[in-house]
Amino acid sequence: MPSPQNPSFADFSELDASSAPALHQLHRACFSQDEVWTEGAFQAAIEEPSHWGVVQFDQQKSALGLSVMRTIADECELLTIAVHPENRGEGLAAGMLAQVIHEAAAAGLMAIHLEVAEDNPGALRLYENGGFQKAGRRPGYYRRSKDQFVDAILMTKTL
Repeated sequence: MPSPQNPSFADFSELDASSAPALHQLHRACFSQDEVWTEGAFQAAIEEPSHWGVVQFDQQKSALGLSVMRTIADECELLTIAVHPENRGEGLAAGMLAQVIHEAAAAGLMAIHLEVAEDNPGALRLYENGGFQKAGRRPGYYRRSKDQFVDAILMTKTL
């Protein structure tokens, strides 16, 4: 039986309009205030035909993990991925990443792009283990405090 320790594709649901409040709550638990997507931002993304992704809910319909993608021509971009802090280390992020890679390849897309903060070793490891390669850098892209910025590492996976 699938569990958070061993998620299968069947554990994930597609994003839909009713999930926007839960997605916002999860994002708020995972990111700093300036990085959190509002409920309206999730709603807009869900309604945009080029955006897609997956979410996993617990039995109380709280979101445990989410990913949002955007398709542009024959490529896509991972816009955000999040796993609730209490559920990290259970394989949810790797499962979601595998799911969106599978869906992108099945749709005939040629590549997936993303950016990740250089001070996020867990995410860097996740993407490297998922077959992503470093493709560039955006200096000072993420703000950590009033005077501290962190570079974004650009990564790409060819499908």
